[in-house]
Amino acid sequence: MDKDLIESSFAKQYGIRLSKEDMHYPEYRRFFNGLMDDTPLGRIISIRSEKDKETLKRMGAGEKKIRSDWIKFRSKQKMNSMTLKEKEEQVLAFQEAMKKAFWKGGKK
Repeated sequence: MDKDLIESSFAKQYGIRLSKEDMHYPEYRRFFNGLMDDTPLGRIISIRSEKDKETLKRMGAGEKKIRSDWIKFRSKQKMNSMTLKEKEEQVLAFQEAMKKAFWKGGKK
């Protein structure tokens, strides 16, 4: 998902073109972990992880789409990793919350 962002971030920060390098994983990991916020990947990670309500209000349409796409992606990953029993428990918890919120003591 982020291959192009990683490659452009390495190029910007370190002047390294990953497609032309023969780098061992431990070295790659050290470089990756050192990527700064002002790289393409750093900026996207900042947008994806933003939680401040005022900052979220000021985001443009493109930033909101990046964040929304990431939330959908992570939700799908989480759903795919849940067992059937966990999914059933989530449905029951949701149903119970709706009952508490909207049920009027037997009145229909």
